[in-house]
Amino acid sequence: MLSRRAALALPLLLAGAGCAGGPAGTVRVAVPWSGWELATFRSVLREFRHATGYDAEVVPLGDDIGAVLSSRRGGAVDAVLLPRLWAVSGLARDLAPLDDAALADEFPETWQRILTPGDRLLGVPYKVAHKSVVWYRRDVFDRLGLLPPRDWGDWVQLNARIADAGVAPLALGGADGWVLCDFFENVLLGVDAELYAALARREPRWQDDGVLTAFQRLGDVWSQRGAFPRGAAGALLTQAEAAVVDDFLPGRAAMIAGADFTYPVIARHAPADLDRGWLDWFRFPLPGGEVQPPKVGGDVVVVPAPGTPGGLALASWLGTAEAGRAWARNGGFLSVHREVGVSAYPTDRIAALAVEVREQTEQKLVFDLADQLGAIGGGDGRGLWRVLQDFLRGVGDTPSRVRDAAERAAGRMAELARGR
Repeated sequence: MLSRRAALALPLLLAGAGCAGGPAGTVRVAVPWSGWELATFRSVLREFRHATGYDAEVVPLGDDIGAVLSSRRGGAVDAVLLPRLWAVSGLARDLAPLDDAALADEFPETWQRILTPGDRLLGVPYKVAHKSVVWYRRDVFDRLGLLPPRDWGDWVQLNARIADAGVAPLALGGADGWVLCDFFENVLLGVDAELYAALARREPRWQDDGVLTAFQRLGDVWSQRGAFPRGAAGALLTQAEAAVVDDFLPGRAAMIAGADFTYPVIARHAPADLDRGWLDWFRFPLPGGEVQPPKVGGDVVVVPAPGTPGGLALASWLGTAEAGRAWARNGGFLSVHREVGVSAYPTDRIAALAVEVREQTEQKLVFDLADQLGAIGGGDGRGLWRVLQDFLRGVGDTPSRVRDAAERAAGRMAELARGR
């Protein structure tokens, strides 16, 4: 999975895209994906061509959007898959409205409001992610006589028991800062959901007790003896997909905290029968055993202003149930479209994640914190991403360092929030 994903450079891409269009009948679409995600989206676009008659040319943004723009290798595009839905309102002047009331009605009202600043629908949610998942090896749990944890304290004890048996409890792709953000945000959400919401509103509360508690709880897990196959230093050198392939799949680690899009990475390398086999998932454990709503993120399709017929056609088509089903059957994709039912997903256990995301009420829906924080969220590899990498480096494999490292991390986020 890409680091998520140089989003600060996207306004530059959009600003130069109004002259897009390319050859008649060809739609150029910029995407943040690589690897299996990019290959899967190309297969989706073949169905778009069949449905509309448009050809589609994909422009992978990768990690270095600025280089693509400065060299003009990327050129102008007709549509963009934004990896941060909260960026839409800030880019409103650069986007063409999608004047399709029926299209908006296919999605839950909360998503409509986020993507309709100023009463103009500017984006369509396409690829949604459930980010409160821990995947585990049922075979390791069965061998050790373990059950999924009931709450946070149970999970800490379970990790220790797994480590005592000679298996690292966790695989962690710490080289990708978004992996650490997802982990921290789930912990913070369990500590103080109101504080999480306040930080998402950019209130300057990074040194509140709840933030310190979240960092300390995170450090208690990350610093535990034998927590990772190669220790904290090794985790910092491991990317997200490598954590799955090199640590989780060979059984060097019993669990990996990862969004729903972890599943196709696993399934590509090993038979993964979620309903009866060696693999399963549980919700990220929280204090007291309460069940918080899942933390979600998503990629949304937008059309650079003034809009081309091909770009608008692609946005409308990606807003259909047909387009959602085209990816959903391959895994690594959830839809909030009202007509993408549970039968669209490869297993019942994946369908359960989709239901959790789509059926959350407005009051309970929790969006990715780093996405809402803007520049200090770390989409450019700095901000919260870097703070968490420094935190992991600071706690090392030494529990006695956790408190000091937590205070430094909270202090650094407070400085970033003040613009320092």
